[in-house]
Amino acid sequence: MFSGVSKGKLLGYIMSEHAIKANLGKIMAISNMGPIRNIKGIQRLIGCLASLSRFISQLGERGMPIYKLFKKTDAFVWTGEAQ
Repeated sequence: MFSGVSKGKLLGYIMSEHAIKANLGKIMAISNMGPIRNIKGIQRLIGCLASLSRFISQLGERGMPIYKLFKKTDAFVWTGEAQ
């Protein structure tokens, strides 16, 4: 795959001769994100999830509770379903 390089980062993925793997730094960013309190937090979360979408099966279906929080409402409410 890479000439002379056995492993490296490309477009946020860890590439090697044998596999494409998720970047652990992006996974840790999601784990360390803390509680989501507003729309900006949701945007940050969805951006991280989008970069890992290749490795998350049925992300569109699983992420629907999060995407629904983008609807304009009077108050932001983080639901148990979104968690």
